[in-house]
Amino acid sequence: MVMDTNTTGARVTGRSLLTLATCCCCCTTAAKLCHTIATPSAKTFHPTHHDHPILLKGAATHWPAQTTWTASFLTTALHHVKFPHGNLSTILNNPNKYLFSKIHPHTGQLITDPPNQSTFLPLQHVDQLLPLFNGWYSNARTQQMVHHFLLVGGLHSGLAFHNHQHGAWNGLVLGKKEWYLFPPTIDTLSIDPTGAFPTWWTDNTAVGRRRFVESIVPRLNNNITICVQEKGDVLFVPKKWHHMVVNRGRINVGINAIHDTSRNVYSEL
Repeated sequence: MVMDTNTTGARVTGRSLLTLATCCCCCTTAAKLCHTIATPSAKTFHPTHHDHPILLKGAATHWPAQTTWTASFLTTALHHVKFPHGNLSTILNNPNKYLFSKIHPHTGQLITDPPNQSTFLPLQHVDQLLPLFNGWYSNARTQQMVHHFLLVGGLHSGLAFHNHQHGAWNGLVLGKKEWYLFPPTIDTLSIDPTGAFPTWWTDNTAVGRRRFVESIVPRLNNNITICVQEKGDVLFVPKKWHHMVVNRGRINVGINAIHDTSRNVYSEL
């Protein structure tokens, strides 16, 4: 699937959230930086015990994909794939497009839409049974389904606010991501002090994301949680947390795991 987005703590201060990825100088809003911890042991970390986003620094640095999934490797592996909105080069050069392709859990084959080619990016190159989440996966095997996705986007690409019915994690192989998150209890009608319905909530364009970061966040009257994810980091997003993603690298590659029941996971995106 390619998302065509042409459709419509600590107190953080500073000039603009656009500079957050490099200097943590943010706007004058009551924003909170997400809880960040060094990679804990599998015995002490239990995702289901956390009801706030957690950034696990360096939790994916051991993945073979950190060295094998280079920009040139991915370009070679995916250059022949004709996605609905263009090839990989088109996607990387258009901030309004985002590759979100499901990975077959056993073969590692990308499940494209339409399924016109056989493209393999072996999941053994990532730790699909991330040790920290082993207990979560064991439970998921009997009660839920685990969907793995390859996410690829260029500079300023991303996704508008959305959430998932169950928890999810995202491991970053290349690039840098900014995450903006609201808790499940947030009242979308009261977020914006202008009193207007927040049309920016569903604005899935690069221009809309920039406007949100530069102009909307500074005026919000509800705390927003901000996470800056770098290569090798894993972000855990608890169930039903609303989140928006902005890619800040020239090429951004991640592996996402969404836990779902019998519902179609694509309906959540």
